[in-house]
Amino acid sequence: MFDKEEMKKIKQLKKEWEDNVVKKTLERFPERKEKFVTGSGKEVERLYTPEDIKELD
Repeated sequence: MFDKEEMKKIKQLKKEWEDNVVKKTLERFPERKEKFVTGSGKEVERLYTPEDIKELD
């Protein structure tokens, strides 16, 4: 279902975003919490991409 080249591109763009935008932002404004969770205690990631559901394909 997911194109392998598109998945590589998305993964790379996410890494660039984390290394640049997120890193700079967190230097100025640290995280409010160590981790974020749902009301039922399930941990929530900062960003979800198709990579997170590839096993559903």
